[in-house]
Amino acid sequence: MKSACRKGYCFALARLGAHEDAEILAAYLERYPPPHEPRYEQPEALGALLRLDAQLSVAHSGPFMATTVGSQP
Repeated sequence: MKSACRKGYCFALARLGAHEDAEILAAYLERYPPPHEPRYEQPEALGALLRLDAQLSVAHSGPFMATTVGSQP
């Protein structure tokens, strides 16, 4: 599937705005792309998921967010 097509799906899912759409994006981020492939679509998928999290008051994006709180000892 071409990159522009995947980006379109991310946009569409964000616009639909249902809990099921957030689950689809979270499943995508868990499974794709494999470790040896570039992660070109992940910013679009994560952005869409963050929008849905805010809209639906959920936290599906939590596992995909890098957190840095202070320095490690």
